[in-house]
Amino acid sequence: MNVKQLRTFICIAAEGAFTKAAAKLRVAQPALSRQISLLEEELGTPLLIRHRRGVGLTDAGAALLERARPVLLAMDRIQSEIGDYSAALAGTLRIGCTPTLTSRLVVHPLRRIMERFPKVGVQIQEGVSHQLCRAVLADELDTAIVSENLAETFLAAEALFDEQVWLFGPAGKKRPGSKVTLQQIAKLPMILARSPQTTRRVIDHALARAKLKLNVVAESDSIQATREFILGGVGHTIAPYSALIGDVERGLMSGRQLQSYSIRRSLVRRNDRPMSRAFQEFRTVLADEIRDFGRNLPGVTVMLN
Repeated sequence: MNVKQLRTFICIAAEGAFTKAAAKLRVAQPALSRQISLLEEELGTPLLIRHRRGVGLTDAGAALLERARPVLLAMDRIQSEIGDYSAALAGTLRIGCTPTLTSRLVVHPLRRIMERFPKVGVQIQEGVSHQLCRAVLADELDTAIVSENLAETFLAAEALFDEQVWLFGPAGKKRPGSKVTLQQIAKLPMILARSPQTTRRVIDHALARAKLKLNVVAESDSIQATREFILGGVGHTIAPYSALIGDVERGLMSGRQLQSYSIRRSLVRRNDRPMSRAFQEFRTVLADEIRDFGRNLPGVTVMLN
């Protein structure tokens, strides 16, 4: 039994057919059949059941699959970690983030990574949480900062910080004071991101429970467009504290906390992938950035140790 045989077996089990596994592994189908035959011969029992739609697992095959996955994951982790130390850090670090946090939290840590490790390239992708989680699952991103983990079975999530949800509006309309209620915002013209954006989903669920409905005059997935609407006196929005608090402090907008609602920001990655050295370096500088972020913003509660 060897690693190649186990990888072949796991791929066939995942794809459910020799033809699909052969295409994914880019090897001839007879070669895959030979690897499985050798594995079955060595173990002394059939592992796969062939049928017209493809293949299924025997009881022995299911037991092998359960045991083989963590073994190969551990081997991948060892190879990745030791390989990282034996060579200069290189490759591409692919990071996803929600638009309101990219410039605040991602750009500076990545610049530090690029300065320390010139051979490392970076890619930044913005999107809402469900898009970013899907990209991490599809191996299009190494990691992402999201507002909710939408694939808990497959993605490991590390809590970074909690952020208050605020009502922002035209300057002078509402002054800082007590928290605003759902009943109060239901009377205001609102500019909101489209669902399934996390803040919108949280508010929609809260309003449904309270049997209230918002007066939505515009929907925008662009925080910059929403900001321009507010500055132009069109209406109000509900957003995470850090998104527009700078405009409140400069007197360009009004802002009040919305009851006790908050959004948790987390760093997600695939739980079946080893943590590369590049990811660990990014995680370290990101943690420093978040601690500074929390110290400067009262509406942010850092969750990192």
